[in-house]
Amino acid sequence: MTEGFEPDDWSPEAVLGRLALAAKGNAPVSAQIVLSETIAAGDMASATQISLINAARDLGIDAGQVHVGVVYELAHAIGVTAPVPVLRKIMTEAAFAQIMPGNLSLDEVMISPVDKLG
Repeated sequence: MTEGFEPDDWSPEAVLGRLALAAKGNAPVSAQIVLSETIAAGDMASATQISLINAARDLGIDAGQVHVGVVYELAHAIGVTAPVPVLRKIMTEAAFAQIMPGNLSLDEVMISPVDKLG
């Protein structure tokens, strides 16, 4: 467990806090961002890129530190790499619904059955 955050707390603020603790200063971190359904699947990459660049510039961070990765249309999500302050800023926008660390293992994201009989 990361200090100060419950392991099952996946709120954007908790995820951003864990990413900040793991980051080395303002070094970029990887994340998966779920976008609002108001953003068309074909616009996810460009909308995310524009928001990342604008946030970086607003914060005085080199826009070269932000990158858009793989788009997952069915999940309405996109992989990104950016400093945590940039991620924190874009998560205040209505277009972005949720954030998860980019380095999750399959065990952390898969639903596991619970033995309710035992």
